[in-house]
Amino acid sequence: MADLIGQRIGSYEITGLLGQGGMATVYSAWQVSMSRDVAIKVLRTDLAKNPQFIAHFEREMLITASLSHPHILKVFDYGHQDALAYLVMELIAGGSLFQRMLGETLSLDFISRILDQTASALDYAHECGIIHRDLKPHNILLDTKDNALLSDFGVANILNAVTGLPHEGASMSTPAFTAPEEWKGLPPDAQVDIYALGIVLFEMLTGARPFAGSTTQELMEQHLYEAPTSASSLRPGLRSEVDQVLARALAKDRTQRFPSAEALASAFKQAISADTPPESVTIPEKVALPPVQRQPMQVLTDSPTANTETGHYFRTMLFGGAAVGALLVLFGSIALYLLISSFLQPKSSGQAITPQKPSAVAINPLPVTATALPLLTAPVIAPQPVTPQFTAAIGQGQIAFTSDRTGSYEIYVMNVNNGDVHQLTFNSTNSYGPIWSPDGKRIAFSSKRLGNFDVYVMDADGSNVLNLTNNPADDFDPSWSPDGRQLAFVSTRSGNRSVYVMDADGGNPHNLTNSSSTNWYPSWSPDGRFIAFTSDRSGNNDIYLMDADGSNVRNLTNDPTDDKFSAWSSTRTSIVFNSNRGGNFDVYTMNVDGHEVRNLTNNPAEDKFGSWSPDSQYLVFSSNRDGNAQIYLCDSNGQNLRNLTSTRSNEFAPSWQP
Repeated sequence: MADLIGQRIGSYEITGLLGQGGMATVYSAWQVSMSRDVAIKVLRTDLAKNPQFIAHFEREMLITASLSHPHILKVFDYGHQDALAYLVMELIAGGSLFQRMLGETLSLDFISRILDQTASALDYAHECGIIHRDLKPHNILLDTKDNALLSDFGVANILNAVTGLPHEGASMSTPAFTAPEEWKGLPPDAQVDIYALGIVLFEMLTGARPFAGSTTQELMEQHLYEAPTSASSLRPGLRSEVDQVLARALAKDRTQRFPSAEALASAFKQAISADTPPESVTIPEKVALPPVQRQPMQVLTDSPTANTETGHYFRTMLFGGAAVGALLVLFGSIALYLLISSFLQPKSSGQAITPQKPSAVAINPLPVTATALPLLTAPVIAPQPVTPQFTAAIGQGQIAFTSDRTGSYEIYVMNVNNGDVHQLTFNSTNSYGPIWSPDGKRIAFSSKRLGNFDVYVMDADGSNVLNLTNNPADDFDPSWSPDGRQLAFVSTRSGNRSVYVMDADGGNPHNLTNSSSTNWYPSWSPDGRFIAFTSDRSGNNDIYLMDADGSNVRNLTNDPTDDKFSAWSSTRTSIVFNSNRGGNFDVYTMNVDGHEVRNLTNNPAEDKFGSWSPDSQYLVFSSNRDGNAQIYLCDSNGQNLRNLTSTRSNEFAPSWQP
């Protein structure tokens, strides 16, 4: 829509381009009638033609525009002109809190100031009967004087309309900030914002998040059952009283949290004050988070008649979330997330809590971290990509990977020689798991741009995007056959996650794993004869092998811990996979017959998603050993480790161009 520059929409003259996303394009504009600069967000034309979307858009904008608070972003106007729908907002030049955290360690005074202002805005909205439901650093904007402005009210309800979630109780929040009651499908109240504010505070203090799940299942279980990482363990010199404040803000039982956002901000101010003795800090008695005895989760059906007494309707989404079969994964595809969030933050350094898995339902870990669509993200200058500190790597070609450096998960490619990074997808609806075609000319990936996860393919430069699956279920985890004529993938269309195969144009899909277990993450052997995959048919995740037609299934690993995420070497002699048999996930290799298992990484962090170089001399993988998930490179024997990316974003699921 860059051709709108110089044109006029209503009484607004478009003067420049500020940012672009999958849902809208943001421009700077001059409001003639008021003689002032504004930001104007122009929605995608297909959305503007959708009567249901426009109805929700107008309703939510009326609500948002009714909010009048010094720390809530002002919405001036909205309207239609021809095929355009637009929203006019206050022009903010200071960027977002997320961007600020990328470049520096925040001072306690700055953190307290931002917390006070954000809390004041939240409490005001709560008094008006409005819950934000997607509070995160991306939605807290900063003006030139470092004053906080809270944005994106109404996104949850608008997204419900876009994605077709029929009940207003369906959670649309970002999984990393989702309160336990939302994971359970309970109706949200103001406490979901208090909980999210506690996570924002933790991230401001440490640059990480309190829970480090690498899959949606893990992240959900941590929010539901585990104690958060200690902030004082990640920021030397931080008073232990701050941990107590965070413990209350992140209490599993919402009745034990702070009664208001401002109460949280006040307690934090007391906790960091050098003039306040520890014994006088106002902390509730019930702040300890003992292990919680898990109860079997009720399976919620994908039917409008789902039991609303025990939980609201969640769509079965593989990647970010929905709750089927034990809350299969909240948010429409946090699963396809496949590949993500353990890398979102450092591992907890506190006492490990080992809850028993629910016996009633199997929840399968799929990469995690779906972020809500930034439809109303403030009209600040688009986040500038952080150039990774590239350590010279041996090799040629490009590595495709997933990153949230712009706020949503998108596909990027990196030049292995010089570290140059280019963004390929700009849909703002979370795209994951890029896999190169055998000729290196195309990339298959998964995206939720049509409401549920589908498999897509695009040219190596990001052009010519084609939707290969268009099914009400979730389709993800693509893997090319070595001749490029077929794609293996995972789908929930049969009720559980199963491995399917289809032609490279999306035709002739058929199920290879017809079982009641969870089967996912397929990887085709270089000779096309076999497909390795992950399955929990033995009670825990192991690596299995089957012939390419789905016959002759046999297990390659048989360990009481979890083994998953397998990939073949080009030499056809080794398979790389991940296992937590050492206590946390590390990178392992084994012979193709399952023998001679070798541990390549041995780090307290989470190392995942190994991928071979074309000559099988090197491996790339994701690790959160520096706080966020980053891409690392090592020799095929695990030696000479070096990082390829060094950003404050999350980078994972690397795939080396053939």
